[in-house]
Amino acid sequence: MWAIDVNPIENAINFGGQGIEPFINLIEGGIDGNIYQDMQDFFYYSMIIAKTEDTTKTRKLDGNVPLD
Repeated sequence: MWAIDVNPIENAINFGGQGIEPFINLIEGGIDGNIYQDMQDFFYYSMIIAKTEDTTKTRKLDGNVPLD
């Protein structure tokens, strides 16, 4: 039913780089595109939600979102 072409992922891994850098170009528009910016905004929003968004206290975001 489904076929997945993993060649772009394997090529990005073989190309190298640190962190997500090899994979950013797989996203339409790259790092400057709307999709990447939306993903980044959602990540930060998730961190704020995890730290209780209804507070007026200063938040310290550590770059992690709990999976629970």
